[in-house]
Amino acid sequence: MNSCKNETSKPSAEINSFQDTLTLVLIHCGRCHDVPDPSSLDRSTWDRTVLKNMGCRLGIQTDGYDPYRGLDMLEQSLLLQAAIYPLSPLIKPEQWQAILSYYRDKAPDSLSVSSDSSFSLSQFIPISKGDLIESPRVTTLFYDTIAREIHVGLESGRIYTLTESWNVKHEMNIGTTPIQYIRDDQDYPYILAVGVMYPSEQKNGSLIRLIDGQPVNVLTHLHRPVWMTRMDLNQDRKADFVISEFGYETGKLSWFDAVNPILSASNILFNGAGNIKTFNLDVNGDGIKDLVSLNAQGNEHVSAYLVDVHGNVEEKRLLQFPAIHGVCDLDIVDFNGDQRLDLVISNGDNADYTQITKPYHGIRIYLNQGNFNYEESVFIPYPGVLHTEISDFDQDGDLDIAAVSFFPGDPAYPFPGFKYFEQIAPGRFSGQTFKTSNQGKWMNMVKGDFDQDGDDDLLLGSFILNTNMVSGSREELKKNSLMFLENKKIK
Repeated sequence: MNSCKNETSKPSAEINSFQDTLTLVLIHCGRCHDVPDPSSLDRSTWDRTVLKNMGCRLGIQTDGYDPYRGLDMLEQSLLLQAAIYPLSPLIKPEQWQAILSYYRDKAPDSLSVSSDSSFSLSQFIPISKGDLIESPRVTTLFYDTIAREIHVGLESGRIYTLTESWNVKHEMNIGTTPIQYIRDDQDYPYILAVGVMYPSEQKNGSLIRLIDGQPVNVLTHLHRPVWMTRMDLNQDRKADFVISEFGYETGKLSWFDAVNPILSASNILFNGAGNIKTFNLDVNGDGIKDLVSLNAQGNEHVSAYLVDVHGNVEEKRLLQFPAIHGVCDLDIVDFNGDQRLDLVISNGDNADYTQITKPYHGIRIYLNQGNFNYEESVFIPYPGVLHTEISDFDQDGDLDIAAVSFFPGDPAYPFPGFKYFEQIAPGRFSGQTFKTSNQGKWMNMVKGDFDQDGDDDLLLGSFILNTNMVSGSREELKKNSLMFLENKKIK
C-alpha cells in the first residue's frame, strides 16, 4: 500500500450498487498496484492501520491517526516534498465511505494459519561462529569462491574477512552500513552501503570501491540502495552500474554509465520505491543479456528489461502481486530441468502496517511456460520468509530450498527462523529445522562449499532488530550471530 500516487480521477458520485463500489476500489486502490482482496487481512487490521493510512493517501483524515507521528522534522519535510499525503481530499466523502464498507464488510474476523510441522534437521550440522564478530547486527554476507574468503559486514560499518578455517584474516571499518559486497573482475571489490537501515526518505547511501584496502566513493546520495548489478546496458562493451534504490515512500531502479558514473545522470528504469534485487541474464534468447528485477513496497512485481543491440531498453512485466503480498526475494533457476529458467519468489515481508501472521506467506515456484509466461506450480507456506538459497544440497539429483524467516509467526503460531525444504518428489517438499534456529533473526544467508568437501554448506547472519519471536540470552544471541550449517554430504 506504499505507492499510491496523488492522481485525481472522476468516478460517479452516485454509489448505487456493489459494482459501483468495486469500480471505486479498482480506480483508487488499483491505479498503482494490484488491488488487495478484503480476505487477505482480518477486519481489525484493516481498521486499525491499513484503511487509515489509505485514507491519508487519498487526502482523507481519520481522527486520532497521523501518518507523520514519530517522525523527526527532516523526515516529515521530505515526505511533504514527495507529496505522499495530499492536503485536500481526492474523492468525495460518500465514495470513501463506500470503500471503507467494502473492506470492512468482506474482511474475515481472523486469518486461518496452519501450525508448523518441521522435522529435526538431518542434512546440516549447526555450528555457532558468532564469537568471531560478537555482534548480532549482520547486514551482509559474501563468499568469495576465488579467494575462498567470507566477508561479514555489520551495521556499524565494520567488515570482517574470514578464512575457510574460520580465522579473522582482516577487519576494517568503512564508516557506513554495508548491505552488499560485490567482487569485481578486477582486484578491487565494491561495497554498496545502505546509508540508513530503517525506513527513511534520506539519501545517504553510497557505492564504495576498496582500492588498496581503502574505501573510495564511486556514487553518493543514493536512496537506501540494497542491490547492485554490473552489466552492459548501453551496449558500449563496458559494465554499467544498475542500482536498486529501495528507498521508502520513493525510490528507483536506475543505472549509471561505466565510463564516468559520478558525472553520468541516473538513467531511470523504474521510478518508485521497493526495488530489491536484479539479475543479469538473456531472457529472450537473442544473445544480449537483459535485466530481471523484483520490486516490493506496494507495487510488487517482477519485470524483465529487454536490451537490444543499440542499448534500447523495453520493460516486460512478468508477474504482478497485490500490494500486501510482501515479496522480498527472487531466485532464477531451472527448477524442473526443462532447460527454461523459472522464478522462485519468497513473500514474507511483515513490517509496515499489517504485522499479523499470514497464511499466504511462503515460497512460490513459477515455472517458465515460454513467451514470457510463468505459472505458479508450487506453494510452500512459511510465514515471514525473507531469503532463500537453492541447490541440490543432498545431491540426489533435484533442487532443494534453504530459507530463513525474519518474521517467524507469533506466539499463537510460532515458526522456526530457518527451514530446509528437501524435495522428496517433484514439487513436494519436507521441512527441517534445528533447535536453536530462533536464537537469531536471520537477515542474511549465503551458500557455498566452505569446507571444500564437495557439497554446499550454508552461513546465516543474524540482525537482532527486536526480540520478537527470538529466544536465548544476550550471550547466546551474540554467540549465534553467525551460524555455520555444515552439510552432512550423503555418500
